[in-house]
Amino acid sequence: MLGAENYQPKPYSESSEMMKDHQSNLETIIGKRMKELWVAWDTNIHEWFNDAPVIIVFEEGQIELCAFKSVQFIIIFNEMTLSKPNDWYGTGLQLSWKKNGLK
Repeated sequence: MLGAENYQPKPYSESSEMMKDHQSNLETIIGKRMKELWVAWDTNIHEWFNDAPVIIVFEEGQIELCAFKSVQFIIIFNEMTLSKPNDWYGTGLQLSWKKNGLK
């Protein structure tokens, strides 16, 4: 699903809890230059599918960010494979990863 095997994201509502889980990963991208930004693209209506994560690629890895509901967010690292098509929970939506799709 979404180009990640066994994708089981953990939603956070408190940044302190997220920092406890991901501080070391976040520290590795301090001062690093962003190389690419990828979004899920709905190929039927030709627009950004904003329910899926936004992926920011750095030289040493990538961070995947997603807002979940209005008070929760998801952050994961290096789980999405951009070469795999998106399967949005078996719905049949025609999604693909699009580089710099927010332009």
